[in-house]
Formats: sequence, structure tokens, C-alpha cells
Amino acid sequence: MSKSTCVLGVDLGTTSVKVCLVDVKTQQVIASQKKDTYSDVPSELGSDGNKQDVARILSAVQLCISRLPRDHLRRVVRLAMCGQMHGCMMWKQGQAWSQKQDMDRFETRTVSNLYTWQDSRCSPEFLSSLPVPRSHQALATGYGCATLLWFAKYRTAELSNYDRASTIHDFFVAMLCGLDRPVMSVQNASAWGYFDTKTKKWNTDLLSGAGLSTDLLPTVVESGQVAGTLPANWYNIPKGTPVMASLGDLQCSVLPLLSSPDVAAISISTSAQICF
Repeated sequence: MSKSTCVLGVDLGTTSVKVCLVDVKTQQVIASQKKDTYSDVPSELGSDGNKQDVARILSAVQLCISRLPRDHLRRVVRLAMCGQMHGCMMWKQGQAWSQKQDMDRFETRTVSNLYTWQDSRCSPEFLSSLPVPRSHQALATGYGCATLLWFAKYRTAELSNYDRASTIHDFFVAMLCGLDRPVMSVQNASAWGYFDTKTKKWNTDLLSGAGLSTDLLPTVVESGQVAGTLPANWYNIPKGTPVMASLGDLQCSVLPLLSSPDVAAISISTSAQICF
């Protein structure tokens, strides 16, 4: 009798990372791991800043994956990621990660900290000075595009060290697949601000006019699309396994409830969110 196939799910949360293996046929969780990241680092802005160490987060998630049963990892047919949607990190393409020969573990190199959704460096005065987005979402501090615009104005030299930006889970996907540019789902893009979900495009004219190089921005695809494939076996997961464009953590937590009509959901994790 042939063994069933699995999907590996990964959640890069604000305070912890979680991974699980789900049986494709039965939809049952076969194995799971969780680890607190302890990744917060002091901000030069004091209480106005909130940033995390990317290396610690990615080390924690790789440790969790390494602890999953190897025989089940061998049967993984897809990798799916989610995480904190609004956060922003930057890196230098070609210098952002490395992987020792014959080793599964990736190490980060030229990357910024992760500036999380809790970061409040963008004051109301700064936000009011920015162009009004063409988006269904109002702009707020902690949103990726707002953070990048703040760096473009106040930390120009630091921003010039990087040529890519995305959420940390989109960075993880880019690293796993060896992508030249990060790929972002419409869920994460809309959570960054300055993204029109009708045209599926960034407000590039507004962002450029406000002083941001739009070359930093990820390529956006529909939710549920493949971002890339594994170029080699990784923790026994076969080479060529598709890796999905990462999704928002709130959307993923609500998705299992959608088969029931007239359901409202309250998500209580690092933050509390209500959706319907």
C-alpha cells in the first residue's frame, strides 16, 4: 500500500513559529512543532520602534522543521507559508543568504531587521504628509510601504544598502526557492498599503512621487499560486516540490471556518482581530 502524501505548513508569527505536516487525503495533522523566537531587538527609536532579528526567526523555523519525522518530510508535495502581514524587511540580492554544501540549513547575511506591524515610527504627521493610497485599506504605521517611505525620507543611506523588500515569510520563500525577486500574494500586498486589489498593482506613481524606489517592491501574484520550487532536496523534502506564495496569518486562521455559513471569528494571538 502506498503511503499518503503531505503538505508542510509554516507560520512565522510575531512571537513564535509553528510548523505542521498535514495528510493530504485525511486532512489530519500528522506532526507539528512550535518554538518561541525571542527575536525582539532594541530599537534606536525606543518605544516608537519595534524590530526583530531575522536570523533568529529563520533559525527557529528551520529547527522546528528539522524535528519533524524524516519519513513524512520525504512525502511532502507542497510547502505553504503564512505570517505577520504588515511587517517589512530588506536585503541585498545575491548577498542575503547562504547555504553550506551538503547542508540543509540556510544562514542570513546582508539583511535588515524585520520592522513589525507593531512599529510606530510613522507618526500621524508623517502619514498625513504622504499621498493618499489608491487602495481599500487606509494607511497606518507598521505597514510595509509606510515603513519603506519613512526609510526613504529619514534613513536614505541605510535604505541604499538594499535592493529588495518583502514580509519575512516572503523572504523565506525567496530563500528556499532561490528567487531573484520576492513573490508576494495579494493578501500580503494589500496589507502593505499602496496596493490596488482591483488592478492587482502597486500605486507605483504615488510611491515614486513620495521618494521610494519601486524596484524594492515584490512581484505580486494571486493567493494560492506557486511562487517557486525547491532547487534541491531540503530536510528530505524532494527537489522540485512547489512552494506557495505566502499568505496572511489572519486569512489562514479563518479559512477552515468558511465551510460553515454565518460564522464570525475572533483571533486571539499576539494581537486580537475580529473578522467576518
